[in-house]
Amino acid sequence: MCIAKLVSRGNRLSAIVIIFIAILMRCAEPGYAIARHELTDQDRASIAISILRDQISCRNLRKNDSFVLKINEYIRREWFASFSDIRLILLSEQEIDSRVKSDASFSYGSFEGFEIAGKKVIVNFGEPTSLTSVSGPIYEYRKISGRWRGTITGVFAACGRIVDGPVK
Repeated sequence: MCIAKLVSRGNRLSAIVIIFIAILMRCAEPGYAIARHELTDQDRASIAISILRDQISCRNLRKNDSFVLKINEYIRREWFASFSDIRLILLSEQEIDSRVKSDASFSYGSFEGFEIAGKKVIVNFGEPTSLTSVSGPIYEYRKISGRWRGTITGVFAACGRIVDGPVK
């Protein structure tokens, strides 16, 4: 029976209960749809740190090892202020470009995308594969029981990064 018929028959209370149950069921789903304004800096920081820890694990980095991370529009420097898993070197895009100009084999990681897609947050984490391209894993995160949980769902590749300077 549709809601309009319930309301027309004077069963407004029944219609309200059905609507309330539908909303409650929708919000109870794991990883219900995220409005763009609902993803806070704390959410983004949690996801970024989780991805960084996964990258450290994949690379078998130890406490005294270092890793260079490019700070860009997707992440903020302050999110990693208390990060102590490894020696994390945070560089701006200009600092990265300067290092790449002098050493084409310079390696770093960067967040290349951070997108809300309905119930999930999709994040690309990349490394340069040449002077003009970057590739890496695609992470998919959902908020389940108040915590962000992620998995790698694929690999991305992007071309077009242009660096002026000598190629070694």
